[in-house]
Amino acid sequence: MTGFLEVIAGSAPAGLRFKVEQGAALDVGRSLAADPVLSERHFKCRLNADGLLVEMLGESKSWVNGKPLGRSLCHTGDWIFAGTTMFRVMVYAEFSSTALESPVDSLVRTLVAEADHLHVMFDLADCGGIDGFIPDWRDHSIELAVSPTGGVVYLFSLRAMEQAIRPLVESGLGERYGIWIRQEGPGLGPHLVRYLKGKRWFPFYEPAVLQAFWEGCPEGARRKFLGPVRWMASIASNRMSLLSSDRHLQER
Repeated sequence: MTGFLEVIAGSAPAGLRFKVEQGAALDVGRSLAADPVLSERHFKCRLNADGLLVEMLGESKSWVNGKPLGRSLCHTGDWIFAGTTMFRVMVYAEFSSTALESPVDSLVRTLVAEADHLHVMFDLADCGGIDGFIPDWRDHSIELAVSPTGGVVYLFSLRAMEQAIRPLVESGLGERYGIWIRQEGPGLGPHLVRYLKGKRWFPFYEPAVLQAFWEGCPEGARRKFLGPVRWMASIASNRMSLLSSDRHLQER
């Protein structure tokens, strides 16, 4: 088993990784993370068979998934905030190419695993090539709204169409345009229509807009905004990003 702490944001370069071998410990502090706000030995990480055990050293404060860190067992996708640095936890049963896969491959892998519950929201003006991948896509879609540029925003269900996921991702869906949606409950179409046609309308089917909105959005507003959506997926800052009500989970 191999673990990593990856810098998401802070003084150190984003994407910098610190490796933790099973049975070994890693002290994280000022020198390692190049963060002057951290103490020299701020917290300790130790990898065991259950995950990455993270423990505070001294009286310094840190947070795991938004909760104060004392002694926590972390897994892939958990995030740690200490000083001015945010880390992402990654734990792999064995070190393999999965740990270093591209954002496109990571997004495709995540989407294929959820294909039965998967939808895509996009403006047809940005996604004219979809006919080449799925000629009859309109038979599986509903029209949500007319965009300010005169385009039409559609919600398309990919149920039982796994073969279309990779070509759509590689064409830019989820990175330059369009949002992937994992549905959790009924009423997805009417819920999205309320946001697209209401007074608070904005193009949250565009990855860059959604990402910017999410950064400053409190948890309660996220829950209301998502409604029957479990998560929205896109590629942001060269990483696959899942946006859910209780966390901003970034995966490479």
